[in-house]
Amino acid sequence: MDTQFVVYRLDVDLRGYENIDVELVTPDGEHRKWFRDLTCDPKDGALYGACDAPLAASAFRFEPLIARIEACRRGQRERELVAELCVTPK
Repeated sequence: MDTQFVVYRLDVDLRGYENIDVELVTPDGEHRKWFRDLTCDPKDGALYGACDAPLAASAFRFEPLIARIEACRRGQRERELVAELCVTPK
């Protein structure tokens, strides 16, 4: 059976944040993709995503990427860099 969908989890705790955006960039800073206005899992604060397997393969298989997570603390207007996570191909 072929893989149709890939589900991934970013191990962060974003409880207490809103207006969550994730930008994928290469290690040299080249922009790849935005994921905007996300919500986190209320139980553990993690971010989950899902996409078609071919898209996941093209995005994550061939080069390392950095996921930059920016958000506002609930009730605040100022955005902050909450986390940077490195995603490396296997």
